[in-house]
Parts: sequence; structure tokens; C-alpha cells
Amino acid sequence: MLYINEAFAKANGSKAARAFDVLTVRTGANLGDTCVLPAKFDNCQTFTTLITTPQQTLLDPYFLCLHMSSFKGKKELARLQVGGGKQNLNTSNLKNYRVELPPLSEQRSISTALSDIDALLSELDNLIAKKRDLKQAAMQQLLTGKTRLPRFDGEWEVKQLGDLGHFLKGSGVRKDEAHSGDLPCIRYGEIYTHHHNCIKSFNSWISSEIAKTATLIKQGDILFAGSGETKEEIGKCV
Repeated sequence: MLYINEAFAKANGSKAARAFDVLTVRTGANLGDTCVLPAKFDNCQTFTTLITTPQQTLLDPYFLCLHMSSFKGKKELARLQVGGGKQNLNTSNLKNYRVELPPLSEQRSISTALSDIDALLSELDNLIAKKRDLKQAAMQQLLTGKTRLPRFDGEWEVKQLGDLGHFLKGSGVRKDEAHSGDLPCIRYGEIYTHHHNCIKSFNSWISSEIAKTATLIKQGDILFAGSGETKEEIGKCV
């Protein structure tokens, strides 16, 4: 949580949200993202946020939040957006949001069932994160020789990669050329968006004419991204 004083709240047009209000981002990259304000954050100040206070004898706030986060709900929110280059939502438009409404008891049962699935997914995410950490620890030990597999001994050598293979720089294939034929092609951006360790399928296909100026790769070659939008992406290998 972030904390502000009253003077800042007044000067910047914050609004107070109460417990179990449904909050929706009204502008920016996360436009339409929705959550329910839990009881412990009652009277929370919000900015650039639409506040919906459901009539709880008719509409369960968690049901509304889940509905607005669903595929159909996202389409409905997109229908209500206004503006030119920068889209936004406003209160008058959000009032026209259409929601399929079962009886209140069924709404709550649906919310509970989906929340149980969220809890399971969260546990699985935590388990995957732990397994990933274990793999990283094993890599650190096995790939540096600190831990040896059974039946292996002897000293490791240190070599420069240039002594163990040769290097080529791929020729650029433009996006508009990536679906020009039936020859499989790997574009560098796909290394960190579509592939993990080993290339199992192709996303781009080029014509024989484009292939004449492209770099031919063979089974067992290692491809790595020479550039990227983040430091983590640069050098990723498949």
C-alpha cells in the first residue's frame, strides 16, 4: 500500500473507495483491469479508477469482478471505451455494462468455485517457482563442475567458444516476408517469444526467393538473440 496526506488527496482528485467496492482502471495500459477492495482496506484513496458499489442484495461484488475479467467481460469493456488515440472508460459508459445475472446465491457459489481454482493455480505457480529455483541451483553446481554426476571424474578444461565451433550472423527477414512461402524460418524475436531451449515448431515460413538471401541453419546449431528489449533477452539461446 502507498500512503498520502489529505492535502495531496485533495490536490490530486483522489476518491475514497469502501470495502467491497469494485475498482476498475479507467485509462492507460491496464485499462479495464478490475478488482474488489477487501474489508481491511476500507476507505482507501484511489486515482484514475472507476468505483462501482454493487447493491449487494442483487449483485455479488466478486461475481461482477470475475465477469469483468472474463473474455466476454473484456469485450464488453472494450465496447464501452471512448476517446481517440488514448482510450478510456468513464462512469456514464460503465453504467451501460451488460452482465448476465443469475440468482444471488448462484453468483456467490460461482465466485467461490472460481476463487478455489485461483487458489489452486497460485499453489501450482509457487510449486513451479520452487522447482525452477531447484533447477537453477542444480545448473550452478553441474555446469561449473562443483558437483559431479556418478561415475565421472577427472579435471575440467576451460576453453574459449571460438575454439569449439564457428559463428555466423543471420540475415534479416522482415515481418512482411515471414509468411511468404513454405520454407521454415526462425526470426530472432521468436527466440525469446516462442521457443524454450529447443525449437519444436516454426512460426515463420519464407519463399525460396527470400531464402536465397537468408542464412541456412542446420540441426544442432545454437541460435542466440543478439539484441532484445531487456538485458535478460539478450543472448537467450535455443
